[in-house]
Amino acid sequence: MTAIMLREAISRGLVEALEEDERVFMIGEDIGTFKGPYAVTSGMLDKFGPDRIIDSPISESAMIGTAIGSALGGQTYSRNYDCEFFALGNGSSC
Repeated sequence: MTAIMLREAISRGLVEALEEDERVFMIGEDIGTFKGPYAVTSGMLDKFGPDRIIDSPISESAMIGTAIGSALGGQTYSRNYDCEFFALGNGSSC
């Protein structure tokens, strides 16, 4: 088995989800133009477009509202955290 970095595994999983289901979209701070934290979303804006890779302001309540509204409307939503390693709880800081 080939070893890959965690950010590459996350990126591959997100691309796979986006390719398999047109209802999947992502929203997060700087995930489009600036390629996301640790470049996890690099190239996704060009590949999937601004309707599915959405840059957002820093507003956690807006993210939760988007997630709930998306689920109610049948969409599949992926929230991109600014610091995946912090979100995974391994103790590293952003």
